[in-house]
Amino acid sequence: MNNIVDLIGKKKAEPEVSSFIDSMNGTCEEDLYGDLIINDYKEHGLCIYFDESSERLSSLFFYSEGKDEHHEYKEELPHNLTFTERRESIISRLGSPSQRKDKWDRFDFEDYFIHITYGPEEMIDLLRIQIHRNQPNKALQSTQTSCAD
Repeated sequence: MNNIVDLIGKKKAEPEVSSFIDSMNGTCEEDLYGDLIINDYKEHGLCIYFDESSERLSSLFFYSEGKDEHHEYKEELPHNLTFTERRESIISRLGSPSQRKDKWDRFDFEDYFIHITYGPEEMIDLLRIQIHRNQPNKALQSTQTSCAD
């Protein structure tokens, strides 16, 4: 995938998205969380969220090794970031975060935002890219199944 950011907001059935999902051979755990369908590929270090009603890809989670029982995502991260890159280097490349807390930063772009959680030595622990959504929180419940179901 040349630019994984381009998948955000596309429908699950669109060729770019379905091709990307097909490349994730291996075990997938599917979960429902509120109005989201979650496809979790732990051995690939990737979790994909789709809006249940529109079937649009709403967010991608990229994991470092061992984070939440995931292996590290081995492909190119958004904006050419790396898991070994430190917080200050990320800020110098992406600009000032729109929100900043002790262990995380959020960077807003026109159609999406990037949320980075930092681990030891202020290196990327978890990177989430998500489409901007202006919807109220809904009551959430989890019903975990297999992606093959």
